[in-house]
Amino acid sequence: GAERQVRLPLGCHHPLVPLHLHEERPSYVVCGGAVFTALSQPYLQHEWGKAWERRAPVSLVAKALNGSKAQRGEQVVLLSQLLGHECVRGYDSALLANSMVRALNGVPILCLAQLAQLVRACRQRSLRFDLEESRVLVLD
Repeated sequence: GAERQVRLPLGCHHPLVPLHLHEERPSYVVCGGAVFTALSQPYLQHEWGKAWERRAPVSLVAKALNGSKAQRGEQVVLLSQLLGHECVRGYDSALLANSMVRALNGVPILCLAQLAQLVRACRQRSLRFDLEESRVLVLD
């Protein structure tokens, strides 16, 4: 074979899902009985144990193991759970818990801080959370 010179751009891998929280406490946004948080490997371990790679939903495992940030500050935002509140009455917590949040009132969600800001700034009568797998949560 002939000798060739090849130029490859080098860059850092910025994992989408943090491996550690580095002594930070997880952040949560609670809105009308819906609890939102950012996905992290400690969260996955807490919810599904040491074997989370086999037990957690495939979509979350894929983000945790293969996801890279497309832009600075990007996070996977989850609807973690539904609390007992009249705003979420009638919703199946088992079906919606641990679903990724795609958008709030049509605005794509980049991170948990943005979600909190959009909730605070909302002047509409209801909040529509578009989740993965075409699931929807509407809070009035």
